[in-house]
Formats: sequence, C-alpha cells, structure tokens
Amino acid sequence: WLWGLLFSVGLAIVAATQIAFIGWGVKISALDFQGFSGHSMRTAAVMPLLFYLTLQNASRSLRISGVLFGILFAAMMGFAVSAHDTHSASEAIGGCALGYAISLGFIALSRPMKQPALDHSVAVTIGFGVVAAIIGTTTLMTDRTYGWMTHIARSLSGTEKPYVREF
Repeated sequence: WLWGLLFSVGLAIVAATQIAFIGWGVKISALDFQGFSGHSMRTAAVMPLLFYLTLQNASRSLRISGVLFGILFAAMMGFAVSAHDTHSASEAIGGCALGYAISLGFIALSRPMKQPALDHSVAVTIGFGVVAAIIGTTTLMTDRTYGWMTHIARSLSGTEKPYVREF
C-alpha cells in the first residue's frame, strides 16, 4: 500500500503538470519544461524496485547492482522519449527524478519492514509481466491518456484550443 500511495502521488504530479500546460500554457521556457514525462516517471518508479524485490534473497552487492540496473533502464527510457521528441530532456530528467524518488524512497522506507518471501520463479514471471505492461502502456495508452488529459484541461480551463508542444 505504501508504494501504491507513492506511485499514485507521482502519477498525480505528472498529470497536474501536463494538464496545467495543456489548459493554461504553464511551462518553464528556459528549461523547455512543459510537464513531467509520465513514461520516465513510471519506468523509474517501477524498475529499480522490481530488481530490488526480485533480488531480495541475493547478496547485498547483487541487490545494489540490480537497483542500479533498474536506474539505468529508466534513464534509457528517459533518453528514448527525449530522442523521439515526445518530451524535452528536462521533462524526461524530471520524470526520472520523480520516479527515482518514489522507488528509492519506498526502498528506504520499507527497510525496517518485514521482507515478503518471494518465490524467484514467481518474481521473475511478475517482473517480465511488469516490463511488458510498461512497454504496452507506453506504446498503446499514450494517445488515449493524452486525450483524457486534454479533455480535463479544456474542461477546467474553459479554453477551446489546448496548448500544444512546439517542436
């Protein structure tokens, strides 16, 4: 429940910044920042934690290596959305930073808690499922989610024409 709460707050922050831009044009021009990248945030919130939990019975160094791999994986997602002009570099970096705060914050907060016993075969299967879900949601749901946010932004701001990214 703790990670779900942190993740939900992260999603709300991403949505709020994107809705603020779409509806009112809120941005930081000097940084080319119009809202946190949801792709980057979700990947950074999930991948380090996924490896941390999957490797919970492994040595400390292997767990740290797994978390670092998850961080690198998320950074590659941030680079990908920036390279394909889906987001600016600052939006991708901001999304990663927000996601890292969620996953690493959860790891830090959960250390004193009793560790759940994971069956590695189940954990690996779940891990592949999560990766597939991330890939699926980043490719299949982007247009639908953007449409929802545009509708919400237009409804709240009363604007006829939403603000859009200029490339």
